[in-house]
Amino acid sequence: MRPVKYAALIGLALVCCAPIAAESCTPSLPPEALNLLASSYPGYRVLQLGDLNSDDQTIWKNSYGDACPGVVEGFFTGPSKAYAVLLVPDKQNQGEIKAVLVEAAPDGGMTHRRIFSEPSQPNLPVIRKSKPGVYEDAETHAKVRTSNDVVLIEHLESSITALSVSRGKVKRLTLAE
Repeated sequence: MRPVKYAALIGLALVCCAPIAAESCTPSLPPEALNLLASSYPGYRVLQLGDLNSDDQTIWKNSYGDACPGVVEGFFTGPSKAYAVLLVPDKQNQGEIKAVLVEAAPDGGMTHRRIFSEPSQPNLPVIRKSKPGVYEDAETHAKVRTSNDVVLIEHLESSITALSVSRGKVKRLTLAE
């Protein structure tokens, strides 16, 4: 191989494969959670800041700084911490966007549960958490009191869906449209 081609290949490898600082959400998940998600959801990955359109990236950075738009930690199912993870298909606009709860299993491993899905679209949502309290559905005006943290799926400057998990059941509320 000639030196010029070799140097070009090294440069290409550095550009395509170098980690992007402050964009990786996966270090915030334990390795066993990452392994569980990879084996349970092939063809999917954790949403990263770079997946959002440029306007949404700016809104996210200004509102939430270095927080990850694809992973949030909270007490979603009770007194034990869990992770709510937003998964997007590897191939853009194919498949569904999925929100998954990942938490410790009684046997010491990890367990997962899908709590939300919607068709993949160019304007990707982000995942956040909200404190326990009373939430009202904007469409039906039904009220739900939660004693656990609530998962929020938000299309920035558009819609917000609240997901409350209680006694193994997921309640879905539209907070804004």
